[in-house]
Amino acid sequence: MAGVQVLEFGFGYPPRLFSITRGETEYSFTAVPLGGFVKLLGEEDPAHPRSLARQPAGVRAIILSSGALMNALLPVFIFSITAAIPQPAILGDVRVTAVAPGSPAEQAGVRPGDVIEEVNGQKVNRDSELRYLIRLSLGSPVEFRVRREGQTQVMRDIMPRFNPPPGQGAIGIAIRTGDIQVETVAPGSPASRESGLRAGDLVIQVNGRAVSTDRDPATYLAEHRRDSPGRPVEFLVERDGRLQTVAVPLPAGEAPLASEALGVTLAPARLQQTMVAKPVWEAVPYAVKRSLEMLVLVRNEISGWFVGIGVPQFAGPVGIAQITGEVASLGGLYALLELTALLSISMAFFNILPIPMLDGGRLLFVVLEVVRRGKRISPQREGMVHMVGFAVLLALIVVVSYFDVLRIVRGESLLR
Repeated sequence: MAGVQVLEFGFGYPPRLFSITRGETEYSFTAVPLGGFVKLLGEEDPAHPRSLARQPAGVRAIILSSGALMNALLPVFIFSITAAIPQPAILGDVRVTAVAPGSPAEQAGVRPGDVIEEVNGQKVNRDSELRYLIRLSLGSPVEFRVRREGQTQVMRDIMPRFNPPPGQGAIGIAIRTGDIQVETVAPGSPASRESGLRAGDLVIQVNGRAVSTDRDPATYLAEHRRDSPGRPVEFLVERDGRLQTVAVPLPAGEAPLASEALGVTLAPARLQQTMVAKPVWEAVPYAVKRSLEMLVLVRNEISGWFVGIGVPQFAGPVGIAQITGEVASLGGLYALLELTALLSISMAFFNILPIPMLDGGRLLFVVLEVVRRGKRISPQREGMVHMVGFAVLLALIVVVSYFDVLRIVRGESLLR
């Protein structure tokens, strides 16, 4: 559109495997499948009238920013599709099952048994949504709207931490979607005779430990016999909208301490399996919002490197291929599309950074030209900077690919 001649449109990075010429442009297919490139006439030399360097600074800035812009727009398209496709989901109350002492959640007044209904005004129906919103808010205060014993309360200024103590998580709570319910209580059993545990009670904790829907409750009881022999088993339950502690005495003998031995059976409750999808007029705004949130997650990940919660995880073409295969096998097409969107957002972020050879590095020279009131840095110097950057990038790809291969040989994965 600006009249700049496109010499080559490359899929991946050199060395070249083969190419096809259409019009004045050569379409090349190269050996390193990590992104792509467009070679324009006169990128540093303004001698030719159709060269990139001959264009005004504003036109060059638009052209140099367009690659990162397309990387940022692709996730909007992908998230629109994934939001509109019906997906199975398990929904229910997001219940707090434990609160770490001294954590931001405890300081804000969050308690075991609370049902988190909203985070910063956004409704949550599953624990994965809550964890996602917390990751988005690292370092910034969040507001919870919770339901406690039938009353709604607001917890403000809960600060998610970048570097929490081990096992606590960003705000110091354990959560689950849905509840574990006392299904039956055998007449005359320890559960009914001594404690009055009732069918329909919602179990929050056993002996102060959060009860999870993916763990057999009998394991909590076996640990109790080992760690606290002779002491009653304490159930924190919700009954008729109110929390209370019920102490159930241990049965006599050395028989395995299963939940049935106490005369009680537990089962998941308040879970709804449904298909979730958005109409097109909601999917597109949602996709824009989700793409912006991905940029925030990338920013938070990088910020975490500087506060000691992790180290950068690099992957070259081999590593990306490994991750793609694992995600496709574990999560199918939906997960693969989500990964594609994440990779595209990451490429948009890094490609616009002022690094030589990348678009952001070239854009930096345009900015310097504007700051210097139209006085350009010589094409030879600019070309040398980008050539050195390209050589460093290729060397980095080789080194990272070497460690990718070593990781695969050792049976390791970047996903774990």
